[in-house]
Amino acid sequence: DDLFRRDFTVNAMALALTGSQASDIVDPFGGRADLKAGLLRILHEGSFRDDATRVLRGARYESRLGFRLERRTLRWLRRDVGYLQTISGPRIREELARALREPQPEGILLRLQRVGALAAIHPALSFDSRRARAFAGRREVGGEPPAPACRALLAWGLSPAEAAGLAARLALTKRETEAVRAAPEARAVERELSREVKPSWAVELLSPLPVAAVWALAASAPGQARQQALRYLRRWRYVKPSLDGRALLAMGAREGPGLGQALRRLRVAKLDGEVRSRRDEERMASALLGLDADRDG
Repeated sequence: DDLFRRDFTVNAMALALTGSQASDIVDPFGGRADLKAGLLRILHEGSFRDDATRVLRGARYESRLGFRLERRTLRWLRRDVGYLQTISGPRIREELARALREPQPEGILLRLQRVGALAAIHPALSFDSRRARAFAGRREVGGEPPAPACRALLAWGLSPAEAAGLAARLALTKRETEAVRAAPEARAVERELSREVKPSWAVELLSPLPVAAVWALAASAPGQARQQALRYLRRWRYVKPSLDGRALLAMGAREGPGLGQALRRLRVAKLDGEVRSRRDEERMASALLGLDADRDG
């Protein structure tokens, strides 16, 4: 009975363990022939209506195995793709997560776009060649695992309301939701970074964004914006002055808001090359806090 509940014929085979047919392949649906032909065929006409996540798995298997959907299977898939609207957010999220972990998820998403599956999941969800190039770009720039940034790229062309709606539809985790909802803001920052700016200003623009959204920006943006986003991700976000609050207190600074302001100003100066040594920082801190400029520290 288990074989009759499988998604595709190539997954509906088993090895007989007992009886006269022990060690024989049980293949009630012709799975071996489809395996040899590189075909994905559903077991019956109502298969996608029974479980519409098979639409998503079919596209993933096509990409992973290099197979193609059998002609009638594809026709029934197009007819019943709207049943994806009946699938819960967590199940959709898990299937998309599996797709994003594949070596080239953009091929899967382009296929899902062509058959209408993405629009069935959420009306604002779509995928085109530009986003496919951004997915490839995310792999090229390296760094952290690409899936979180790719998830943010799914919302790259959306309005804030649409991005929030997509995150809700997919029942994303808190961190995933933050990255997806930040995608429209990150895309707006891309325009500001398309011209050369001071490192401190790039940090000011990018630090409020989730890291996954900045990786998405680096993957999607061309030229100057990409380079500045990568510098932020790889170097600028880690820059801190040599002096900390304790060091400033030891120099004679007083507790209060001025201490934090001085530390922030020192970070800007270090990012922009205004100070290059601890002694440079001490001189600047002394000037900012009204301390003795000749103090040895």
